[in-house]
Amino acid sequence: MEALCHALQHNTALLELRAGGRPLDAAGAAAVSRLLAANRTLRLLCVGGADFGSEGAAALAKGLAHNQGLRELDLAGPRSIGQEGAEALAEAIANQQSSLQPAMQPADDHSRSEPSPCPEPSDCGLRALDLSGNPIGDAGACALAAHASTLERLSLSACGLGCEAAAMLGEAASRSGSRLRQLDLSGNQLGPEGPDMLARSLTAHLAAGGSAVLEDLNLADTGLADAGAAAVLAAAAALPMLRRLDMSSCGLTGDTVEQALVQRPHSNSLTSLVLSDNALSSAGISAFVGSCRNLVSLDLAGEPMFQC
Repeated sequence: MEALCHALQHNTALLELRAGGRPLDAAGAAAVSRLLAANRTLRLLCVGGADFGSEGAAALAKGLAHNQGLRELDLAGPRSIGQEGAEALAEAIANQQSSLQPAMQPADDHSRSEPSPCPEPSDCGLRALDLSGNPIGDAGACALAAHASTLERLSLSACGLGCEAAAMLGEAASRSGSRLRQLDLSGNQLGPEGPDMLARSLTAHLAAGGSAVLEDLNLADTGLADAGAAAVLAAAAALPMLRRLDMSSCGLTGDTVEQALVQRPHSNSLTSLVLSDNALSSAGISAFVGSCRNLVSLDLAGEPMFQC
């Protein structure tokens, strides 16, 4: 891996490098870091499953902080990057954003053929980060949340997150100027207070002029239960761009949803609702569907639709 990274440092043609699932120790991560620091044209990097731990993530983050071209970084699984690694990545994103300037091309003929990493400063920097399957916990997620508004896609599935992280990430999504369009919190057991805290935080800044652009929220297997689902649906009604909501495998029955949604505004933006693998009654399904007036796609796979 070190030889490969060295060879690619000044490659101006390669846009994507997918090396997920390959053994990669901290020294290999440091080589990837040097690649990121030198290469201006790589757009996607996948080294998920490398098992280099938080030490490797911190090494990689050093290169990321000096990179303006990379748009997508996939570090998903297998449970090797912890809180410290997530905090290092969050700091790198912060440093990256604070140092963004219009790219200046050198005058030599060779560099004229090299595409600029960001013609406009607003187009620079990391846009998608996947840390799914890594135990970053609430502290790691909260560190990322402080800078998540500069990302467009953030995947933190099965990262050991609880209510604190959910609240911070929801607030980041509703923050004025946020770019966050896709947020994946699936596979995290948010606890009894988590869904309500998430729902409140998703609309926290809207009254003060926030402009949430969140389009896709994945809450599958988060233990929402009916009360949590009702709270999230009520929040969804205030999010003008939210198109897709996944609440599959959340222990929903729908028995108390209709009553919980009485006199609450309905969502006019949701067009895709995923309710598969719950235990919804027909009345429960009707309650959910009735709260979303413009559905185009409804997923009820595994539901006992005619249960009374």
